Amino acid sequence: MNQLKIKEKLLVESCEDYVGIWTIIWELRQESLENDELLIREKTVEILRYFLERKLIDIGNFDRDGEFVVWDLQSNQVIERIESEWNQLEREPNIGDIAWFVATEKGEEIATTFGSETE
Repeated sequence: MNQLKIKEKLLVESCEDYVGIWTIIWELRQESLENDELLIREKTVEILRYFLERKLIDIGNFDRDGEFVVWDLQSNQVIERIESEWNQLEREPNIGDIAWFVATEKGEEIATTFGSETE
């Protein structure tokens, strides 16, 4: 699966449920069996930047009541926050770490054009 197919799969998944950053890492590792943590990080940020700049996803976290709260930041600020929090972890993000994302209405519209070829 190439990076375009990974983007398509992640966008479709984010139409159905909230997706964590660790999911991108897992997909990249499955795709290439890549073990270079720096390269995985760069590709993860690249995918998030791609989605954010095109307004295909909203990114945020859940509050104490379980409500999803979108970060009220510009795309570049979201990336800076993710990179900062990733640095603070001193490891790769795992389930629940840093942030979640969900498709926007525009993202959902685009995802419907992918069909079943991403499954």
